[in-house]
Amino acid sequence: SGTGVSLDLDLSAIDIAALLLGPQPPESVAVSPTAQVVDEDIVLTNMQGIHGPAIAEHVVGMLLSLTRDLRYYQQPEQQGTWNRSGSPIEPIALSGRTMLVVGLGGIGREVARRAKGFDMTVLATRRSRTEPPPYVDRQGTADELDELLPLADVVVLCVPLTDETEGMIDAAALARMQPGAYLVNIARGRVVDQDALVDALERG
Repeated sequence: SGTGVSLDLDLSAIDIAALLLGPQPPESVAVSPTAQVVDEDIVLTNMQGIHGPAIAEHVVGMLLSLTRDLRYYQQPEQQGTWNRSGSPIEPIALSGRTMLVVGLGGIGREVARRAKGFDMTVLATRRSRTEPPPYVDRQGTADELDELLPLADVVVLCVPLTDETEGMIDAAALARMQPGAYLVNIARGRVVDQDALVDALERG
């Protein structure tokens, strides 16, 4: 929900050697350790990255469904019929296309890794300027999003919901995207301005 949770730990209620904070997104949990926690041999951890592979595979699945219009063939298959003309939507090969991963965290890295497996050019943004992993062709900071959006055939949102990211994909950002580009949002819904998205879809 994007609401932060603050934890003040009372060790009198803890009789385990490790406290697991999950499956909360790491950005939504703030731990304020007491002096007793610092002195005791207790491990504080979270489940960051555990869902990355599964979510990344879901992104690929949805993308293939869109670019191949797989849902078109589901009903004829169930009815035992075959339309030789096929889907009116021309299939799009991912190979040679460009994906922009907005938010190269644990999930974003898994998405980028799979995109490179499809021989895509992979662009990415992250908050800090660090050396990109080998499967990312170009990495920029969040401030460079406007520059990277027009280069992408596919934009995948993998950012946490924060004050900075809420509504980041607004009318101006959508207008910078290529005509016919795909937007896949596995982040929180409020990262996208819903009214602007509906307007962009209605205008084609």
